[in-house]
Formats: sequence, structure tokens, C-alpha cells
Amino acid sequence: MTQLDLFRDGRATQAANALRWALRKREAGKARRAHGKLAAAEPLHRWLKPADKLIAALDVGDPAESGDTLAMLGLLEGEWMEAAAAVLAEDAEHFLAPLWRMVATALEGQAFDLAHPKRHASWAWMRAGDWEEAHRSIVAVPNYRAHPVLLERIVAQRARLKRLHPGLLGLLLERQ
Repeated sequence: MTQLDLFRDGRATQAANALRWALRKREAGKARRAHGKLAAAEPLHRWLKPADKLIAALDVGDPAESGDTLAMLGLLEGEWMEAAAAVLAEDAEHFLAPLWRMVATALEGQAFDLAHPKRHASWAWMRAGDWEEAHRSIVAVPNYRAHPVLLERIVAQRARLKRLHPGLLGLLLERQ
């Protein structure tokens, strides 16, 4: 095992810690500065590329205004989720929650499409951790009980809130 040099290696560690802190606090300016310091101290640091993506995510506007809801959904499920996991580990969900909320809000009123179940507000509300909004958006779907995907989401929502009725699980298992 290689012994770290306190003076040479400390700068990169400080910059990496500052970067994570700024991202956790959703402070894009501070994250950019910390990213620059980390790049200067350790140009091949494993967080540089994913942190670029997270900083860009902080600058994203409301997808409902730009019509980019599906593009943002794709970024969340792909590169932003991977980047957040790489840099923020256990704080990844917390970082992504406001972005999921923006997508969920933009998807409100969209009809449930069985061919694309993740394009429904309930999916984004669940990813945001807003279980009450997820439930509301599910039960707003006409005849939601006929869709196993929505029943699974109801079960997940109820389990998360510890309101799981024994008959609900039986209903779900019966449908599969």
C-alpha cells in the first residue's frame, strides 16, 4: 500500500470533499469551483466526469416549459443516476429528488400508457420519494386496478408508508 503525502495528496482530498459538499447542498457555483480545484490537483480523479454531469443537472430548467420532459426523464434514469451514485453514494437519491419532482410535475395529466409505464407521473413521484403524490396520481388513472404496474406501485407506496393492507398484496399476486 502506498503512503499518501499529506501536502501533495491533501489538496485533492480537500477539493473532492468540497465538491461533494457543494453538490449535496445543490450549490452549482461552489461545485464548479471545487471541480476546478480537483481537476487542477488530480486531473484524472474518478469524480470529475460524473460531477460535470451533476453540475449540469443543477442548471437544468423546468422541463414543462421547454417540452423536454422525456429527455430529462432519460437523463435521470441514465447518466444522472449513475453520476450521482458515483460521486454522492448514499446521498444520490436526495440529490436527484428535486429533479424527479420537476419531471413528475411536468408529467401530471399525461394518460397512463402501458407501453411506457415510466412516463407516468406516479413513477417520477415515487423516485422523488413523494409517496402521497404517487398515490394520488395512480388513483387518478381511470380503472387503475386493471393495470398490474399501477397496482405494484400502490403496494410499494403503501409499504413505504407502512399502510399495507393484507388484501392489497393478495390482489397484486392474484393479478400476476
